[in-house]
Amino acid sequence: MITLRDYQRDLIERIRGAWASGTDRVLACLPTGAGKTEVAIELLLDEASTSHRALVLVERKVLCQQWVERIHRHAPAARIGIIQAENTVGVSSPILVATAQTIRSRGVPEDVGLIVIDESHVWHTVHDDVLRESGGAKVLGLTATPLREGLGLRFERLIVGTTIRTLIEQGYLVRPRYFAPRHSAIETALNSVSIRAGDYATNELGRAMRGKSIIGDVVGTWLDRGEDRQTIAFCVDKQHAHDLADEFTAARVTARSIVDETPDDERRFLFREFDGGTLRVLCSVGVLGVGFDAPIASCAILARPTLSLSLHIQQGGRVLRPHPGKSDCLILDHAGNTIRHGLLDDFEPPADLSQIERSTDKRNRRDAPEAWICRHCEAVNPMREDVCAACGNPRRRHSAVYVIDGEIMPLYTDDPRAATAPTADGIETFYRQCVYYGMAKGFRDARGWAYHQTAARYRLVNPRAVIAWSWRNLEPIRPSAETARWLRAEWQRRMIARRYATDRTVPAGF
Repeated sequence: MITLRDYQRDLIERIRGAWASGTDRVLACLPTGAGKTEVAIELLLDEASTSHRALVLVERKVLCQQWVERIHRHAPAARIGIIQAENTVGVSSPILVATAQTIRSRGVPEDVGLIVIDESHVWHTVHDDVLRESGGAKVLGLTATPLREGLGLRFERLIVGTTIRTLIEQGYLVRPRYFAPRHSAIETALNSVSIRAGDYATNELGRAMRGKSIIGDVVGTWLDRGEDRQTIAFCVDKQHAHDLADEFTAARVTARSIVDETPDDERRFLFREFDGGTLRVLCSVGVLGVGFDAPIASCAILARPTLSLSLHIQQGGRVLRPHPGKSDCLILDHAGNTIRHGLLDDFEPPADLSQIERSTDKRNRRDAPEAWICRHCEAVNPMREDVCAACGNPRRRHSAVYVIDGEIMPLYTDDPRAATAPTADGIETFYRQCVYYGMAKGFRDARGWAYHQTAARYRLVNPRAVIAWSWRNLEPIRPSAETARWLRAEWQRRMIARRYATDRTVPAGF
């Protein structure tokens, strides 16, 4: 017996109303974790109780068994057949679950009054074949992201059930927290990656994201911020997934890769280990982004940069489901996707099919960012907010005056790299950390270098009035993660500036 939520009942009634008015092809939109399957099962059982049969069309064979299990959970006595290559059984059953590939070769079964197309944003030519052979059957498309160009040509009406933000407010999904470590390094790596078919070229992207420093930073960030959560990582290609899993393992974190070639028995074993908490991290390529339900997962590592808003929403949505003891989820964005596309909870589906076009899903790599990164804590915030939700620091300061050692000193903080409200103790600590860093790097004059780094970090108008000469005699301090990140970013900025300064092709005044 299905216990439906209010928004699910409302969506079902709107779908039935559309069918009753003569609109046979309906595309229904609900966020990942909102219960699209339960909505479809209610309609499937209704259809199967009449003189017609119902057909569910899925993309992969693993989804066939998932649908059968979900239907039996709500209707144990339901007769369900599977049409999937050598696993085909019960073809005369009132409810059929089939893969698109098998239906392509065998055709649509007779006497089908309702066709449910799961994950309709993943559209293949076989789906068009099914629509042509539907024989007047009602069609229900299911998706969390109705963004693919051409959906308006296949369906007659789009019905949106609710949004991610609303479900978070109602407690049906957990609230995500976003961090984008080393975003500048990722953007630099992406500059050399070509665009093919509206997204980054996979082979070039794989090489860029498999860089040792980037993979190492993914693991280091998880150790620093991941809170030992059950984690799924979305990778570029198979080698990237294997390499990332190996890097986690080397850091003594239980991790495994899962790709399309992973045998079914091994997949089931990995999922059991993950659900049981024995396996901490799953590194995926094209497996966990669709039809994967693991509410225990509370951290997503985005390591696959994409220009597709649909892919971004599908990946991040995998960790939004609630679970006992789970109050929120983490999005560790090493791909820049949140900056490019915006926060998951800000996603608003198109109002109707006429709004779906190429630009609805695919972004241009030069489009303006949809979110900003806090320079203090690396949390990601929407553009409409001027204060970081994670640490309370403002997005920018135009100018301010602070009292240091009893003397009024102007510190120009309009530069986003500058710290907010510095104190003498804080500046001294940063200086000593820089000395340690410089010594570790083998700099000839680490203390002199630390002096200049501290002056740059705090935009000191008169550094000698703030950085005491006596600090040179203080014991160096191991840098914090924040200080180390700033120093790396500053080094990269200086290298880029130096490269532009020596490039004669750059116009004067660039």
